[in-house]
Amino acid sequence: MIFKVLGASASLGVANNMGSSTLVRVVNTDSQERTVTIANTVSKVSGGGDPGAFVLESQSTAFVAKKSTDTIISVAGVKATAVSRA
Repeated sequence: MIFKVLGASASLGVANNMGSSTLVRVVNTDSQERTVTIANTVSKVSGGGDPGAFVLESQSTAFVAKKSTDTIISVAGVKATAVSRA
């Protein structure tokens, strides 16, 4: 996937909405698989997304589509960057 970087990378040790981005590149730099959780801070009726979680294998990357108000959290070894499709 070709993408445009919209901001600096951040550790996901704390919940972050990644600058209200709706597309986030997530990289697990840890030596173990890690759970990544998406939480909505606004109800679906008010425009929030679907909450959920997935396991990201060690040394792998995923792209997460989310609503702008949704937060993403994992552990400090998991990094995220707000991106958009190029």
